[in-house]
Amino acid sequence: MTDPLLQPTVRDRPAGPPPWHSQYIPVVAFFGGAAAMTVVALRNGRRLGLDRSGRRTILVAGALTLLAEFAFALLLPAAADGTGMRLTVRAISVLGCLVQLVPLLRLDRLHMLRDDPYASLWGPGTLAVLTCGVPEGVLLYLVWTQV
Repeated sequence: MTDPLLQPTVRDRPAGPPPWHSQYIPVVAFFGGAAAMTVVALRNGRRLGLDRSGRRTILVAGALTLLAEFAFALLLPAAADGTGMRLTVRAISVLGCLVQLVPLLRLDRLHMLRDDPYASLWGPGTLAVLTCGVPEGVLLYLVWTQV
């Protein structure tokens, strides 16, 4: 039997593509909203080897953030300035993203300790903003103006 104290603390990286650096996910949240950040955070969690409960936490936080965005859009009158609505929705997205980062941070630190390279988030982040963020923004605008 081996002593757990003598076991290595930094294990090998999970098989598959390298993860994205988690500190850039709030940028996706700012530009793409709750749906885009949830897609990116879930994919990054899979790349980091996040367990099922951590992925569930990310999914629940994303759904609650999306509900909070739509609730705010419903409560804000359409006569108000659109700038305030856009900035508040972005702030809600970034706050929701901070909750999503909690299960990712430990695994991200382990990845850093291994000195493994990170993959670029430019392409996947832009794709998430265009495919998830733009439709979410259009739906938020329609809800806000109650068309």
